[in-house]
Amino acid sequence: NWNGWRMFAGYTEVGENFNPEVGFLGRSGGFKKAEALVFYTMRPKKESSRFLENRPHIAYRGYWDAENRYQTGFLHIDNHWVWKNAFEIHTGINFTTQGVVNAFEISDGVTVPAGIYDHAESQFVLITNPSKPVSISSRHVNGGFFGGKRYANSATVNLIFGDKFNSSIGFQHNDIRLPQGDFIADIFRAKLAYSFTPNIFVQSLIQFNSVADLWSANIRFGWLQQANTGLFLVYNENRGQLSELVNGPLNRSFILKYSRVFDVLK
Repeated sequence: NWNGWRMFAGYTEVGENFNPEVGFLGRSGGFKKAEALVFYTMRPKKESSRFLENRPHIAYRGYWDAENRYQTGFLHIDNHWVWKNAFEIHTGINFTTQGVVNAFEISDGVTVPAGIYDHAESQFVLITNPSKPVSISSRHVNGGFFGGKRYANSATVNLIFGDKFNSSIGFQHNDIRLPQGDFIADIFRAKLAYSFTPNIFVQSLIQFNSVADLWSANIRFGWLQQANTGLFLVYNENRGQLSELVNGPLNRSFILKYSRVFDVLK
């Protein structure tokens, strides 16, 4: 970090027989990963300007397998336009590479053949002031995808009323058009949170996936004590297609948890 510049470079190598035990790896087997970022922030000299700053940047990450075959590449070139009222616009372009070793079914009846897929896609992001009672953020990525086209558009509405109610409602629409077939994937998400006091709250997450035709709900009541301990009551339910004629709950559970911290020396 220096004088508006932020630079980063990294290299990761994971052996084929590495066992993360309680950790997590996004890819199985051995891989090598290289990544880099060059980020610059510049602000106008006039303090009277309504414009806050520009943030041009370029980022890259690439993956190779244990035999040094190029698997995945992502080159991102972007600029963030930021105003003093917290309104933002991001305009960028991505250059992607995906190496498919084995053909796989990406959707019912739609199979992506093995091969190397090099594409470019545009990216546009719009963000309004998140501190306002109502704010909106949207993201639009359109371009090449496994030999065809992808039109991915998403939007989220955030609602804040005082210090008690906080929620967001989001929708993501993916229109995929491949030589082997077309399909649409939609995801709906709603987060609702209400705090009766700083220690007592109710939170919920409701989601719908159109590809799996699956509804899921998670509702949690919490009564916090010290160190994030206390009483928690959680309700989970998943609903989907059981058969061609029956649509109903796939699973349902209630979870009751209570934890407390105490000093054994007293």
